[in-house]
Order: sequence, then C-alpha cells, then structure tokens
Amino acid sequence: MSKRYNVLIATFLSIIVYLIYLMMMRIYPFGEYSILKCDLYQQYVNFFCYLREILLNGKSILMSWNLGLANNFFTTFAYYLMSPLNIGVIFFECNNMDIFVEILTGIKLVLATVFAVLFFEKSYKYKHIEVIIFGLIYSYSSFVICYSFHIMWLDCIYMMPLVLLLIDRYIESGKILAFVVALSYSILVNYYMGYILVLFSGIYYWLKLYLFDLPLKRKFLSVLKFGFAVLVSVAVGMIVILPSLHQLSGKMSLETKLIDIDWEKLRLFVNTIFNNYVYMFTQKSCFTFSSTITLLLIPMYYFNKNISKKEKISFTVVVIFLLLPIISPFLNRVWHAFTIPNCFNYRYSFTLIFTLIIMAFREYENREYIEKKDFLFSAIIFIVLNIIEVVLFEFGYMEADGYTVSLKSVLLSILVYFIMFILLYFICIRQKEFFKYLLIVVVMIDLLIGAKSRTK
Repeated sequence: MSKRYNVLIATFLSIIVYLIYLMMMRIYPFGEYSILKCDLYQQYVNFFCYLREILLNGKSILMSWNLGLANNFFTTFAYYLMSPLNIGVIFFECNNMDIFVEILTGIKLVLATVFAVLFFEKSYKYKHIEVIIFGLIYSYSSFVICYSFHIMWLDCIYMMPLVLLLIDRYIESGKILAFVVALSYSILVNYYMGYILVLFSGIYYWLKLYLFDLPLKRKFLSVLKFGFAVLVSVAVGMIVILPSLHQLSGKMSLETKLIDIDWEKLRLFVNTIFNNYVYMFTQKSCFTFSSTITLLLIPMYYFNKNISKKEKISFTVVVIFLLLPIISPFLNRVWHAFTIPNCFNYRYSFTLIFTLIIMAFREYENREYIEKKDFLFSAIIFIVLNIIEVVLFEFGYMEADGYTVSLKSVLLSILVYFIMFILLYFICIRQKEFFKYLLIVVVMIDLLIGAKSRTK
C-alpha cells in the first residue's frame, strides 16, 4: 500500500473508531442516548444556540440579556466559542444541536489523529502504515475521551501535534512564521488550553534544541527568535485574553505549598496507568493512559541501543517534571494559570500523554534493535504493576469515595497486553506486513474498550 495514503487511512480509521464508540454507547443515531453530558448539556449547548443567533440574527457578541438585566457575553464567547469550526451551528436548529456537537466532536478527533500522524511522519521521517497507531492512541487517549465534553478544549488538543511539528521544522530550517500562526490560533480558540500549550511548547523546544546538534551561536539566536515568536503569539492572543483578564485575576494566586504528598492522589494515579479505571476518576486524576501499546513499548525504550542516552535522559526529565504537580500544588497552579481548578485537577496532562506516546513511537521506530530480554523486561514490569494494583485493591487502598477497581477489567487489560506482545514480537522477528495490520486492529479494539469504561 502506498505510504502517501497514511493520512487518508488515519482519517478513515478515526471515523470508524468514533462511529463504533457512538454505537457502543447507544448515542443517537445509534441509540436513545445523547452525546450531551455534564457541562456540555448544562451550559455549552445554550452557548451554541446563542452563537447561532449572533451569526444569523445579529445579536450582540458583547452583551446578552438572557441573564438578569444584562450580562457581559464577550468573556463567555472568548472562552467557549472562538473556534472557527463553530460556524457549523448555522446549519442546525437548537432542538437538534446535539447532532452538531456529535459532528463537531468527530471532526476535532479526526484532526487530532491526522495532525499526530503528520507529526510522526514529518518530524521523524517515518512513512510506514503503523504510524497511524500513534495518531489514534493520542486522539482517543484517556484525557481526550474523558474530557471531550469540554468541546472547546479539543481545538488545542488537535493543534498541539501541529505546533510541535512546526517547532521541529523551525529548529531544522529556521522558518518560524507557521509556528507563530499555529500558536496564535491555539491561544485564540481557547486561551486557557492555549496557555498550557504555550508552556509545553517552551519545554518541548528546549528539549529538542538540546538534542539537535547546532553551533552555540546558532542556538543562542534560535532561542531569541523563538522567544520573540512566542511573545508575538501571546500578543495576538491578547485580543481574547485582555477582556477576560479582570474576571480571571480575582482567582489568580501563587500562595501555596511547593510539596504536599496526598496519598489519595497517588492512589488514583496508580489506577490511571491502566485501561481499567472508572469514570469518576475524571474529577481528580492525572491521566497518563493512551493505549496498552505504550505500556508495552516504554519499558523497552530504555534498553534500545539505537536511542541515545541523551535522548532517554531528556525525555525522562520532561516526564518527571510533568508528573511533579501530583505532589506539588505550586506547579499545579502554574499549569492552571495560577488558579486552583474546582475539578478536573490536571488539565495539562494531555501533554504528558503525548510525551509518553513520542517515547513509545521512538521505540517502535527502532524495533529492529529490540532484543528478547527487552520483551521479558517489559512483561515483568507490566505484571508487577498489575499485581500492585490488585493488592492495593484487595487490601482496601483503592476504595475511597466510591472508587473501585474491576478485576474483570484488569484481566482484560492483561489479555490485550499479551496479544500486542505477541504481535510486536512477530513484527520484529518476521517482518510480516500482516502482523502490522493486525496490530492496528487490536489497538483500535483497545481504544474502544477504554473509551467505553471512561464514559459509562
């Protein structure tokens, strides 16, 4: 099959996963339920209806008379409705806005898949069909599916791989205009997640600059140019940030502990490593799960002789830094624009998920250097982590605030792991295309199992 069609195939498979997910959850038109839930049902649909009135009937974007005597609507518009994709509301009446939300969510998930595939294709010059796996596991990761009802967040989710791709392009070629446009767009469509993307862009830039072999003078000039580009992007974003700043400033503070070990948070984190946690974890947990294949590949990443120690150490430092907010309220506030979120405590964790996916991809890309003992080590790590989780559950440490661990789900996770284990082993040893296609199918099944458990 031609390698030029990876993006097209990724689009098709992303749509298939989304449609099967709707069928599994019996969401209209495949069942009696609506995709609208939580804030999406209680708030966002009303905002979409009002946006329709703005676009078709000329209602004010600055002021709404729907609440009390009058209400400043621009701050609401700036946070929830800036995505240009929202223009599709003009084709839907308010009584069938749930259909628009379904279509819009699907479009954003497809964009996340496609941009992630492009990132791995372009940044790592990898054109093989399996690159689709790493696009799918990002767009249907635990964070994306659990928080997909925050539909305005999805714009920055799909933009992040593109922004990172353009950072790589800038480091290699010095061309930065496209990066400025992409980052500016991300801030404009949702300044809250755009802020998180700005922070992670800086972390990713320093990581790749450190790994890229450039003369010292060129690195210095690159840093100055990159810093200026970020400032320009933020300045563009001030169009929506400044009108909202007064409303946000009352909640902003850095007065908090640097370190505060909360055992409940750590307990919840243990469960989000796997594909078997319950929906209630969405309120408090730092999501790390993308697919079982990442759990298979990451332990082997550290033993791959074709991946430099410099890269391994650098990515490990980034991962540790992204995990620190679990025990550092100070860092958690920094990631959340110097505020304390009243729920969904780790809204930046999509950056952690993508970092882990990059590491898993790098191992798969260099799979010809995987040795048999690496497979054994990965399996031991996975089994030990599962044993720890089951022991914690059996002794009551996983039962807090109604949280439980499904032993059936644990066994299913182990089964999926070893199916992937066998397929990857045959891909490495026999180099058969058939096993690659089969692995893609198993990954899709794995994602659907996780998506169902996260939204039931």
